[in-house]
Amino acid sequence: MFRNIKSIARGVTVVELLLVIGVLVVILSLTAPNLTSSTAKAEMNAAVENVEFSIRMAKLTARQLETDVIMHLETDPRAKQHAIRFSFPAESLASENADVSSDGLLQDYLFPEGVRLKSDISSVRFDYAGEVEFAARIQLVAVNDDGLSKYLLIE
Repeated sequence: MFRNIKSIARGVTVVELLLVIGVLVVILSLTAPNLTSSTAKAEMNAAVENVEFSIRMAKLTARQLETDVIMHLETDPRAKQHAIRFSFPAESLASENADVSSDGLLQDYLFPEGVRLKSDISSVRFDYAGEVEFAARIQLVAVNDDGLSKYLLIE
């Protein structure tokens, strides 16, 4: 009777420990790709929301100030981060309609390092009514997952 109690209380053997570690490694190796995919999707969704918000703010600012707003798409493939930047044409700032300083009205947007911007155009001009002359399409592409991309229409 005492022999059985001693054999139970001996502890964990090295083989049992290695078996548990091996099972954990297999489980982690199966879930790791899903974690990176989830991160890429989250970065992409955040980038899409920020670009859509930037477009809405550019249209709104153009209507409120009754002046043109230019949205610059910085897509240099050598750059670490792509960006959307805003400016006002010099002639519209000099006009009597632009009674508010352009500084700080529209925030530039830097894309996360995992998302790239692709576009055939370098800028979009919103007129005083918040409209664009020509509709444009831009593409956001995940760096780590080439199959993950979103298209946005600027109209």
